[in-house]
Amino acid sequence: MKSELLLFGYGIVCLCMLVFNVFYNIALKQNDRRMVRKTLWIREKISGQMARIAAGGKVEEAHMAYLKHYLSHVGNLIAFDHALEEYFPSDEKQILDDYRRQIQPLFIHLALVYRKRSNMQAAYFAHFLSKHNQKQQMSLDRVQDILVEYMKKESLYCRVNALQALYNSGSAESVAKAVTLLDKEGCYIHEKILTD
Repeated sequence: MKSELLLFGYGIVCLCMLVFNVFYNIALKQNDRRMVRKTLWIREKISGQMARIAAGGKVEEAHMAYLKHYLSHVGNLIAFDHALEEYFPSDEKQILDDYRRQIQPLFIHLALVYRKRSNMQAAYFAHFLSKHNQKQQMSLDRVQDILVEYMKKESLYCRVNALQALYNSGSAESVAKAVTLLDKEGCYIHEKILTD
């Protein structure tokens, strides 16, 4: 009788795990579809601004205000990242670079927003910044100072991504400040990360 109860209990646990896995996979697929829709939506917004830039104009203030609010949510920042990376042909690279250059002031606001967020969200923002912030364009001292403050976060990913963003900025002073802060805080980062 005990073995039958044990077998029955084991069957119930397996069935529950199977049901959980089915629902979890459905939820993941819905999240993927939602992300694709968000990415296409923001791509359309970016394309409109790139058309303005191609015609000799500048990014609209309304677009900047929209991005300021929209990119304050990490899911939207991920979609924006995907849109910038995946959906523009190489012949539009110069226009895309101009677009990135013109939205640079927005990064100060976003750096402040993500500084207050969880370690993983701050780490993702620093990663985003290291990919999409153009070299020598992050001469905005405020962004660099905020990235140095990211070094105080406990997450290794956040520290490494912030350091990578500082490397890409081309500012040796900010990198030196960040490494000095890590020393003062007693945080250890492997030599390979620093030399890479």
